[in-house]
Amino acid sequence: MSGDLKFKIMKKIILCLMILLTGIAFSQKKRCGTDELNLNRLQQNPSLIKSRQQQELTLQKSILSSSKKRINLTIPVVVHVIYNSDFENVSNEQIESQIDALNRDFNNLNSDSLISSHAFYPIVGNIGIKFELATKDPSGKITTGITRTKTSKTSWIEDDLNKDNMKFTSTGGIENWDPKKFLNIYTVRFDDAVGLLGYAYFPEDLASFPETDGVVVDFRCFGTKGTSGSEGFTPYNLGRTVTHEVGHWLGLFHIWGDKVFETDKVCGDDNVADTPPAEGDNSGNPVFPFRPNNKCGSDKNGEMFMNYMDYVHDKSMVMFSKGQVTRMTSAINTFRTDLLKYSPSTIKVNSITINSPNNNSVFNKLEGTIQLSSIVLPINATNKNVKWSCVPDTIATIDQTGKITILKEGKVTITVQSTDGSLISASKEISIINESTTALDENIQNRFLTIHPNPTSDLFYISTNSFGNGKVRIYDIVGKVWVENNFSHEQNQINLTSLQNGNYIVEIEINGELFREKLIKK
Repeated sequence: MSGDLKFKIMKKIILCLMILLTGIAFSQKKRCGTDELNLNRLQQNPSLIKSRQQQELTLQKSILSSSKKRINLTIPVVVHVIYNSDFENVSNEQIESQIDALNRDFNNLNSDSLISSHAFYPIVGNIGIKFELATKDPSGKITTGITRTKTSKTSWIEDDLNKDNMKFTSTGGIENWDPKKFLNIYTVRFDDAVGLLGYAYFPEDLASFPETDGVVVDFRCFGTKGTSGSEGFTPYNLGRTVTHEVGHWLGLFHIWGDKVFETDKVCGDDNVADTPPAEGDNSGNPVFPFRPNNKCGSDKNGEMFMNYMDYVHDKSMVMFSKGQVTRMTSAINTFRTDLLKYSPSTIKVNSITINSPNNNSVFNKLEGTIQLSSIVLPINATNKNVKWSCVPDTIATIDQTGKITILKEGKVTITVQSTDGSLISASKEISIINESTTALDENIQNRFLTIHPNPTSDLFYISTNSFGNGKVRIYDIVGKVWVENNFSHEQNQINLTSLQNGNYIVEIEINGELFREKLIKK
């Protein structure tokens, strides 16, 4: 570590302490309160100054010796929902949407990632971390990874944040789970006067302040569903406030290096080599290139405002840099080593649904093939592979992609089953017809069955010498069912007034036998 770097780190810490003389305040709306709350911690604990300097030096040594390879790591997450009104009690679906957003953003799987022609594309990072809701709590009991605490507090004010009151039962919140083993995320309602979206604590503080470790965000900028974006938080509805705060939780500074005073002529430094120098935080939706050749020394490409560690709107922040990935990886290996011991759970399939074209259950055999698909839930199931089968296979066969090959008319039962050992399956009965059939089944002897009149404008009747009950279905030529009724020897009138004029197929089922005839509605 060079003497210049040591000097810059110490200078930054000293400047941070200077602002503390005026106190910590959130007088204006701000995306992140991490800096202010961490500076408040330094004010309350001056002995941290020297240890912070040493910790940064240790981290820099780790970065220099890092292989810079991605790590395959699963981080268990517990979401603590703290609510006063039912509206603040975010749903499981909204929580899952936030976990999905984290996994996309940290692994460069987001659909709005930089395109290959973008100037910053070559340094886009992919950390290789998977986030999942915890399946066991600190005592080893099965859990959903979600806690819900109803509080008497209608909102959390500035003093609550400075004291982390939402993390203690005695002050209206709930204690965090073992922070060495879990990422704790709290959802709360910040008071409007606070004007804050979220905050987090750096990994360096884990050993000294384990009881407050974690991420806190407003429930209106959490996830991508439900309350996300509500009550004026529309620009923050993609779950990226949590992405930003988890970046802090893994050791990242803001992209501009957290200058202390807006009038500072000394540009900040986020201690990451491949992020261009920035004059300060950016907001809204800037257009690239933004501030090219700025006063802090950026080149023609300007500032990396699209980085998750800036303050722009959610739709404009889309990337971590490779240097940031290296810093986060080194922070895990240096300060959050217990996460490396976590063994990811096996997430079982709990439901399967069969999808067929247009949701039909009747197909014309002249089509030759039918492509089915399956929906396997949950979406983060460990093994989503399935096995297809078709009975009887004399009428149709099915391959393991879900494609049915039709052999002849009849009914088949299609089954799809999970292969992860959880015995979850779904079945669907499919009727295969031939629209060229123009007469009723002639192979059934001693049975008289007709439909009349044909063509008809409104009604037709079924005549049969069978005294059993039956069913009648009417399909159009593409197999969509328009009418499905029971009929008997006494009640054999079928109303067609709801059908448009055209050609249809009448299917009659009596005692398990099927008969079909074309019908013309005029």
